[in-house]
Amino acid sequence: MDATIRNLKSVPEGKILPMWRTRSGWCCVQIPWMAVPTYDLADACKGQISEEDIRREYLLDWLASRGKTVLPEFAPHWHVADHQLDFYPDTPLVLGWDLPGTPACSILQVNPYRQVCLLGSLQPKEQESIGVYEFGQMVAERLLREFAIPNDMTLADLQLLHYGDPTGSKMIPRPGEAPQEARSCYDILDRGVRLIMGHDARGEPIHEDRSGWGWRVLPGAVGITERLEALRARLRMTVGQGLPAFVVCPTAKDAIKALSSYQYKELSEGRYSDFPDKNWASHGVDSIAYVLTRINEQPPKRDRHAPSGEPFRSQAATRSRQR
Repeated sequence: MDATIRNLKSVPEGKILPMWRTRSGWCCVQIPWMAVPTYDLADACKGQISEEDIRREYLLDWLASRGKTVLPEFAPHWHVADHQLDFYPDTPLVLGWDLPGTPACSILQVNPYRQVCLLGSLQPKEQESIGVYEFGQMVAERLLREFAIPNDMTLADLQLLHYGDPTGSKMIPRPGEAPQEARSCYDILDRGVRLIMGHDARGEPIHEDRSGWGWRVLPGAVGITERLEALRARLRMTVGQGLPAFVVCPTAKDAIKALSSYQYKELSEGRYSDFPDKNWASHGVDSIAYVLTRINEQPPKRDRHAPSGEPFRSQAATRSRQR
């Protein structure tokens, strides 16, 4: 909590505070506590106010949920950028995967200021069921649409590094599949999958082979403690002239929701477990944390001619600003 308070942005000098009119004609001005020089947030939070109220009312985290949050260091007002983050084509994109089970993928990049930038995230809805290959198609389409095509690149031109849940490399046979035919989640992303499309006149299955994307997913840290410490360290750190070491693009709505609502499991006797609840939010956070446990490792070199070293803004961001 103290680290979050120290790192929160103050209102820039001379900037006009947000103002709007209600339907009944009242004029409203939003005055956040950061705009009041003598306001002591730590003192105001003492006593009766709950953790949820602190995150909602003071840290402007409207996605904060009830319960004991796992990442109180995450403050949207500080860690979520107020503009679309740049993508640098000459720098690798680092993808974090949480597979098997409910899939999640985070797209990150280290910018020239040494900030770890979360540029995008993909997670199906909580009640939605999706296969590994179908999820891989979603990720490939997102990479192509928002990063490759706007920069006159193909999917193969993008420099990609992949880290994920070590259990994603286990061979898990699907229903009706022999053990020798089983492929792991990461093997499917790499080499593809064989689908049964029907049966011929003799009752033999008709197969269709769908190629993968050649993505080799390296294992992140197995232990939850190591993953959380890597993420918390980034949330507390600053780089350069006081910039947050971890910053989230405002369009990465799923990631923001997951980081805000990630909490410890509440037990029946009213206390909380020592381990976070395993749910939709945990998958999104894990996909980020797997990358952060390996982010300082030397990535493999790749020979390619990049078209430009200049950043560009994604097509989706351009449309967002035009609305």
